[in-house]
Amino acid sequence: MSFQPGRMGTAEGIGLIFVITFAKIFLSTPARAAEISAGLSWLSPLVAAAATFLPVLLLNFVFKWIPGDLYSITRKLCGRWGAVLIALFYIGIFLSDAALLLRQFAENTLLTALPDAEFSLVITVYGLIVGVLVYLGIEAIARSSYLLMPFIVGSMLLIFLMLSPLYNLYNLAPWLGNGLGTTVKAGMLTAGINIGAIVAIVMASSFQNYRNLNACLVFGLGSSALIKSVFFVIYVMVFGVAVAQEKTLPFFETARLVYLSRYLQRIEAVFILLWVIVGIISIAISVYIGLYLISRLLKLPTMAPLIPVVMLILIELAMIPDDITTTINLDYELLSTYYNGGIYVFPVLLFVMAYLKKRKHNKAAVA
Repeated sequence: MSFQPGRMGTAEGIGLIFVITFAKIFLSTPARAAEISAGLSWLSPLVAAAATFLPVLLLNFVFKWIPGDLYSITRKLCGRWGAVLIALFYIGIFLSDAALLLRQFAENTLLTALPDAEFSLVITVYGLIVGVLVYLGIEAIARSSYLLMPFIVGSMLLIFLMLSPLYNLYNLAPWLGNGLGTTVKAGMLTAGINIGAIVAIVMASSFQNYRNLNACLVFGLGSSALIKSVFFVIYVMVFGVAVAQEKTLPFFETARLVYLSRYLQRIEAVFILLWVIVGIISIAISVYIGLYLISRLLKLPTMAPLIPVVMLILIELAMIPDDITTTINLDYELLSTYYNGGIYVFPVLLFVMAYLKKRKHNKAAVA
């Protein structure tokens, strides 16, 4: 199994970015947004997406000037040790994100579907499935993500429609929540939640040109942010701000409110399967990107021997936090600090260096 990801199209790139940036809607993100921004929480995912879009777009332009994947681009611009530093930075981001997602989805499975199961068994099963997906390669993961997208969008729209009798528009009042400035600041500080938007540029050599990368970014990140925003509106309209910020599993609690008839009252079990699949694929994408960068860094011909080792380490790391609350807080702290470095700092830095290099080359050509 080579670490080379192969050739991918726009559809696969959209699927990858959509799934990896969408998975956290099934965790506690909507409740935290309601706590910070109250009735204006729906704006938070749009601000975070906008804050992510510009730096990643700049990074895509770097690919236009200097073809290659992220590692080869940084090596040409920053030299060997600069490329090593940036690769280690992103490896830390994606593997820590995978470990935290692994813990949260395993805990949520216990809370919702398997309350009597052993936690270590559940998280090990998650790890095994993720390991198999990573072994199958990013092409298989990307195509699974793209095929999954219509089911995710359709399921979300179905829930939105079935909850319509419970909508209470006045639950959004006051309309500016805790203040427009508070919401914009929170959205920009949590742009790290969309760190998956750079997945396509990490493997940029698999795509035809920078227009493909831009299309993946616009449609993958844009559709993800739009659906999250709509869900945040409905979540607050249904529960109200006070109750919405107390929910541990906002999506599950929302799906539980759906009532079809006296013979078909509970459909949330169907959606548990959906968010488990999305969670596993999202973790697999993060693990693959981490291993891809390790393989590039160490010039390994294959990443296959690394998969069981890294998965064992991630499972152990995922079990370190004392409880789910500690895990959620750690996740928030990382995405609002460390992950923001991967969104704001290095894309802009690489763009400036590429621009200066291009300008210097043009002057030399004219002279």
